[in-house]
Amino acid sequence: MRKVYVLVFLGWGCLFWANQPPKTYLQALDAIASQNYTLAQSLLQQSLQDPLMPKEYQARAYNYLGDIALVNQSYQTAQKYYRRVLESYSDTAVYPRALYNMARMYVIMGDHEAGVALLSDYLNRYALEDANEDGALYWLGRAFSARGEYYRALGLYRELLKRFPSSAYAYHTRQLIQTIESSLQSTRTTESDLQKISADQTQYLKMLARLLELQNQLLDLKKQKIDELKALLGKEGL
Repeated sequence: MRKVYVLVFLGWGCLFWANQPPKTYLQALDAIASQNYTLAQSLLQQSLQDPLMPKEYQARAYNYLGDIALVNQSYQTAQKYYRRVLESYSDTAVYPRALYNMARMYVIMGDHEAGVALLSDYLNRYALEDANEDGALYWLGRAFSARGEYYRALGLYRELLKRFPSSAYAYHTRQLIQTIESSLQSTRTTESDLQKISADQTQYLKMLARLLELQNQLLDLKKQKIDELKALLGKEGL
């Protein structure tokens, strides 16, 4: 009987560890929390070489690599990693986040048609689950504004402020509303005025991705890292 208990314990232990990420993945989360992105990138890539790494953590690793590339303003590289999640890990919990990230990347890179399509898909399917609905409304508004559809952009901005008045996007959203409304309502508004609003998109999007959006994203990364570590320790009974 004792042998049976030992075998059961060993079997449970193997099952537990089979569902855990490699040490390099946890070290990468520490590096992300410390904003040591070069080290984090290296560790994440190492973790993906582990053939026993669970699928869920593989997806998270690729998404983190996309985040790091975005921090470094390597937009095409970020897009590559997010696309990897969308194409190979549609059944994982991180898929909605990768969809949002990919959609935002399209807007940042100027592909507003693709950005509108993916952001609309995200809002329809995952907004309530992934807690990025305010960001999706904001970036969708930016995409419509960049296409010259200012009234649609205004509608999204107003919805954002109504539903998420304390959002990190709220301050600049109010500025955008004021700028667009002033230009549309002015009797002196010309086509060049509206083009100027549109031309502001690229410069501001890059600045925002670096300064505002990513600051909030880093806080989210830290929280997720802490939550993951707590969950692992809880499973071990520590």
